[in-house]
Amino acid sequence: MKQLSFLFDVSAETTADTIMNAFDHDLALGCEFLTRSRIAFLCERKVTPSLIKKIEALVDSGLLEKSVFELRNGVHGFQYRILS
Repeated sequence: MKQLSFLFDVSAETTADTIMNAFDHDLALGCEFLTRSRIAFLCERKVTPSLIKKIEALVDSGLLEKSVFELRNGVHGFQYRILS
């Protein structure tokens, strides 16, 4: 796996590597897309603005792809997958 810590402050609680490891875990289980909530759960964090910024930085760097979906109640959700 690529070293991604250069994207973030290394002292930060959750690094990009931690987020990418979350994807590795669920990819092994057959899940291609992960929601913000699932990423936070696998990183043992809560969904916070800080975590969302880190996930979006991975999208901006081209390592993740983001897709938006709409729930039945009209709320938008976000899914992410690794770009190979």
